[in-house]
Amino acid sequence: MNFIVDNWYLIVMAIGSGAMLLVPMIKGGGMGGLSAAAAVQLAEGVKAKGIVVITRRGLMADLVANCRPFATNIYAFTNMSQPRRTMMLNRGVLPFKIDFSSDPEKTLQTAFRILKDREDFKVGDKVVIISDVLAQQRVDSIQIRDVPSDDILSDLSAVSH
Repeated sequence: MNFIVDNWYLIVMAIGSGAMLLVPMIKGGGMGGLSAAAAVQLAEGVKAKGIVVITRRGLMADLVANCRPFATNIYAFTNMSQPRRTMMLNRGVLPFKIDFSSDPEKTLQTAFRILKDREDFKVGDKVVIISDVLAQQRVDSIQIRDVPSDDILSDLSAVSH
């Protein structure tokens, strides 16, 4: 009983933090908060150089930022200007506006080129990718990838044409 009395503040904070993950589900956003927390834990566990968020409205970038990754930056990619400006207010989020392709691989190729050109990513750097972009239906996905070489990126775009 002394433990609870002595640590009541920490217990309240832990319960409050856990409850914050449920807010998106209550608002009808599905499991986004849990996916964001999983992506942050995964990135920290594999020592990823960054978390790449592909999002239209910036919601997933907000959720990832709320999980407060310690050693990993968040690189958010959107196809609209307003969410990019809004995401600038989040701690640790570096937002970029890019054109989304109907082919998700092309969108990732564009993101990887930007990371290599502007953020000093190298071939082979690990990144965790999380997305909340609607395809036919809402799909949240998390992937671990190595940053590909320019040769692979150009091969992929040649195949995609």
